[in-house]
Amino acid sequence: MSTARAMAFPPDTHAWSHATGMALRGRVLIVEDERDIREALAEALAYEGSDVTVAANGREALRTLGDGPLPDVILLDLVMPEMSGWEFRQVQARDPALAGIPVVVVSASDPGTARPDRHLPKPFAIDALFDAVAELVSH
Repeated sequence: MSTARAMAFPPDTHAWSHATGMALRGRVLIVEDERDIREALAEALAYEGSDVTVAANGREALRTLGDGPLPDVILLDLVMPEMSGWEFRQVQARDPALAGIPVVVVSASDPGTARPDRHLPKPFAIDALFDAVAELVSH
């Protein structure tokens, strides 16, 4: 385990499902260019019961979505190389198969025109992420 992951998710704070009595069911696509953050989020969500897929930028996310199955929710960074989160959201909105997938923007940047279902400014509490995913997956 890398130091970044150990610091981000110490074992004694990794108990959202135990505290809430809920597991995070559903498929989650994480779109994040920072490898340590992407891996840490994937590990935490998988630990809590989610089926997780990852992509390093918007273009890779679109390829992943094209290969299916579609996720129940997308976690999206905004500032990424190749295709930003804002550009990804424009493409997503135009595609009827993708437009209805809820998005949680996880970025210090103002989402503005990305118009996510939820915005978690970095840094955020992991429980806030779990709550947002649980709420959006259940709809």
